[in-house]
Amino acid sequence: MEVTKLYNVVLDLTNEEKEFNLTTHLTSLVTHISSNQSAAIQETLTKIQEGTSESATNSYGISNLSILKALKGEIYFGNQGYETINSILSRNSFNISQTTTEIQTYITARTEFMATITSLKDSFKKLGFEPHYYTDEIYEIGLLLPTKVTDNRITSVTKELQQWNNIIKTLKEVTGLGAEDTQISLVNNGSLEFFFTDSHTIALCISVIVERVCALYKRILEIRELREKLKQLGGSKQEQTEIGKFEKETIDKEVEQIGNEIFQKFVHSKIEKGRLNELKIAVNGHIRYIAKSIDKGIVIEINTPEIEVPEILDAEETEENKKEKGKAEKEHKEKLAKIDTVKKSIQVVREITGLGTDVFKYLTSGTEDSDLDEKKK
Repeated sequence: MEVTKLYNVVLDLTNEEKEFNLTTHLTSLVTHISSNQSAAIQETLTKIQEGTSESATNSYGISNLSILKALKGEIYFGNQGYETINSILSRNSFNISQTTTEIQTYITARTEFMATITSLKDSFKKLGFEPHYYTDEIYEIGLLLPTKVTDNRITSVTKELQQWNNIIKTLKEVTGLGAEDTQISLVNNGSLEFFFTDSHTIALCISVIVERVCALYKRILEIRELREKLKQLGGSKQEQTEIGKFEKETIDKEVEQIGNEIFQKFVHSKIEKGRLNELKIAVNGHIRYIAKSIDKGIVIEINTPEIEVPEILDAEETEENKKEKGKAEKEHKEKLAKIDTVKKSIQVVREITGLGTDVFKYLTSGTEDSDLDEKKK
């Protein structure tokens, strides 16, 4: 577990408790249940649900989520925290004594957990550690390689990293950002986790690809389920073959559409026509490679920057600062919109993790050894 990423998670959790103070709301809930105050119970539950829905943990990528699970803290925060509380209430709905006892036990355990990570946060600070996060326009792209994919072999890891270097270089060229090699900004141990920093444009490109590929992943699983049901019901082999054909056509069509979307949204206007055609072929191959990677169990995540509200937005509006304030507000909203777009891809990745493999068996692999640079010469 990488210390600076652990520190970042610990800061998220302690700051969240300071701002929302779930423990106080839970204590109030116990009081209201004990005195059978229905309206107050519902009001407190609503506050708890609203507060936990805004938790940073709900939008965690797999790497931070793994840290939270290793700390055994996932039941105390975010949507899972609310589900845990609601589960206690549901299973003991007619036993007030048992309900209050279980919630009090939950409060005690959560209080001990908060004391532990608060102490950990203070220790990190005293030792001079810095948390791992980025601000403003810097996004972080993570490549999480499970041992079952690489067998921890240098050649396998190198192959994956080289392919991702090619993918990011291609997207940079498509968007007019040059084609420099990608630098690793962080390596996290446990499973092999590599992180690279880049611009919001590249992060958005990859998030579009990942979100659409993951949505396709779920759709193919549904098609597979229907085919299996047809088989169980005694459907003919011809019908099953037709569904398999439809599955392959669906995959190929969607990959092409994803590529078209990348070029419609992000392509730079000054790319020469012949080179543009080469890049389209390359991007199509990269999309296929990403799909195959996800199918193997590789996780692609994108961590968004910490965006601070510009000071001018907190200032009183005057004739002198009206124009500047309007510009700052527009830019701030645009940054937040980009972050929201990226976070959607993170959520979809979390949804498909562990659903199965070999989903894209009908998808031909993308080019693994890019020769774009040679063509360019």
